[in-house]
Amino acid sequence: MSYNTNLLNELSYKLGIWLEFTDYGTNTTYVADVKSKKALCKALGYPADTNEQVQASLDKYKKASFADFVPFTRVVQEWELKPFQVEFVVEQSMQNAILSWVLTREDGTNETGQLNVAETDLLDSLIIGKKTYQTRRCQFVLEAPLGYHNLSFLLNGEKTDTNYQTKLIVVPQTCYMPEKLQSGQRVWGFPIQLYAMKSNRNWGMGDFTDLKNFAPIAEELGASLVGINPVNALFSDNPEDASPYCATSRVFLNPLYIDTDAVPEAKDNPAYAEYKNSARFSELLNQACTSQTVLYKQVAEMKFGALDILYKTFKTVHLDKDGHALTARGSAFKDFCHNMGEKLTNYAIFQAVRDVRTKNGKGADCWWNWGKGFETPKSPKAQEFKNEHADLIYAIKYQQFLAFEQYREAGDMCKECGLSVGLYTDLPVGVGANSSEVWSNQTLFLKDVSVGAPPDSFNKKGQDWSLSGFNPYELKKSGYDLYIRTIAAAMKNAGAVRIDHAFGLSRLFYRVKGGSGAYLAYPFKDFMGIVALESVRQKCLVIAEDLGTAPAGFHELMRGANVLSFGIFHWQKNWDGFIAPQDYNHRCLISSGTHDLPTYTALWKGLDLELAKKMKTISAEQYKMHKENRKVERTQFVKAFLSQSLPMDDRGQTEEIMAGRIVPNWFIPNSYAYLARSSSMLLLVRIEDIVEQEEQVNLPGTYLEYPNWRYKLPVALEELKTDARMIQICEIINKERPK
Repeated sequence: MSYNTNLLNELSYKLGIWLEFTDYGTNTTYVADVKSKKALCKALGYPADTNEQVQASLDKYKKASFADFVPFTRVVQEWELKPFQVEFVVEQSMQNAILSWVLTREDGTNETGQLNVAETDLLDSLIIGKKTYQTRRCQFVLEAPLGYHNLSFLLNGEKTDTNYQTKLIVVPQTCYMPEKLQSGQRVWGFPIQLYAMKSNRNWGMGDFTDLKNFAPIAEELGASLVGINPVNALFSDNPEDASPYCATSRVFLNPLYIDTDAVPEAKDNPAYAEYKNSARFSELLNQACTSQTVLYKQVAEMKFGALDILYKTFKTVHLDKDGHALTARGSAFKDFCHNMGEKLTNYAIFQAVRDVRTKNGKGADCWWNWGKGFETPKSPKAQEFKNEHADLIYAIKYQQFLAFEQYREAGDMCKECGLSVGLYTDLPVGVGANSSEVWSNQTLFLKDVSVGAPPDSFNKKGQDWSLSGFNPYELKKSGYDLYIRTIAAAMKNAGAVRIDHAFGLSRLFYRVKGGSGAYLAYPFKDFMGIVALESVRQKCLVIAEDLGTAPAGFHELMRGANVLSFGIFHWQKNWDGFIAPQDYNHRCLISSGTHDLPTYTALWKGLDLELAKKMKTISAEQYKMHKENRKVERTQFVKAFLSQSLPMDDRGQTEEIMAGRIVPNWFIPNSYAYLARSSSMLLLVRIEDIVEQEEQVNLPGTYLEYPNWRYKLPVALEELKTDARMIQICEIINKERPK
């Protein structure tokens, strides 16, 4: 009997797997292949390798809708509470029972009510075994403010055998928007790759003190915000794995950003001073500081050596032999550990296991290769390891204590120095499959598939980001707890947050080994509602990185939610070239590029095309097409600048310039003059453009074969304020966007 693809399509459709999609950039329609649909069905918990499995999974899906008395989670806007509607499942024999409910609000207050099951709406029924189950809908008015509440139910005064309570999340219709922006003010700021900051005091890699010191410089230059790359925890035992978008945790922070000199335990510490005066430290420091790229291995050796000394000092001064606090600082650490709870312990166990395995010569390896007893943080050997290596786990917690402390101080400085928006953070779309986040929450993530992107004109094979994505059904069942923590962590200390690949709020593309890949739908209303709630609570502006082919209606929904779109200057075009500044979308952040795009020096010269050709991320045909398009684009830049009467001494007529062999002195100033005049609320000004950097931060489709996430800025932090190019560009922008 041949495989029934129609049944597979039915199952896929029910599970939210897209059967096909169209790339409107190339007008190409892609159809999900059988292998990809099977893999995604299996990852969601519905095997589909044979006809029998597909039918069993369809039956399982149907029964799942009758499995729980009430939904585990409901995300609703305030208007949906009057009346509030909820579906519930009862045996037919209980159709005349009394249904009671108790709302326990976040502040501890209660509200109760009851109704007769017979008076509710019958929606569906199903015979399972010898019993008939009914799905019904009831409605009643609730009074609940924005926040996280609990709604419990009783049937004839008793709890049901299945889930009897719903996590009720009441969310606003729109995200937070600063009053100044609402009133029409247009502001600008600097996006920085924090690790790339050179300074006279750091150890060859930017840190939280550099961020703290840069904030007042940015404000003095006229900026209203400072943006940073994700500073989430990476794999400490493998510092060369440096992508900030492939973290081990999106809740915890990267210890390499700690400025150990600024830690209180470093002051008047003989052991710390001796360490810094050692020959080995001096050798590493010289290598790291003189290199044009970040030498993560050397920086990590210096930082973790220093952190070990500081931890020993901290224990001696602030804790007794049993780990109890002796001082206010000791109490602050204990409070931090308590508040972070089990999630911090799990993260610390995970990293400690990797550290010990590396030290013992086994290699950190992926957690699923650690052997029996290490399957989860609660597994027997993992718990034994926790007890045996308690001090190492405490040391890792101490690193997070320091990182959170300094990150908070940097965020505070961004507000205190007068940046009206403040710190602008970045939320990655996922975490690595081998991460602590997945190890600690395995049911919440999809297995054996990875998040990426389909083929496009810039990446002939598409992209595999090696990230794990959420299982939407299990995530909702968990009350969205991890999702909420992730959103809250990104917004903490921030005045604005960028949601990387924001289309993931609605759907994600999954790569399947040997398959074409396919899109999986996500609960946009729930995801966006939680983003809006945390945005309002933390007074954090939200920007959606929405570059590429959007799901239908996505941009309209985001505008309605007060979320800014993300625009790239040289992509803002119509049939006649670049659109005029006054025609830009007001609710938009505009920039010359992102970390995945070339600097403007590289763009004009076409260095990005040569690099992509060399690294084989584009085909020969794509290279030829882009080469011709770039010639046209240079002409379009000239036409746009002339339309705004921007100065060009040669009016773009020099052959060397228009061929891309020389970057004209007017290109970058005029680009930012043009952008500054745009009606977009926010403008990001890349320092890499101003200081004429040629190297691209990250080349999608490559790993270690290109120095991704390593190039430093060619100008030190202390020199930025007096750099003639910085002064020129900032004066141009401030003329168009005065504070």
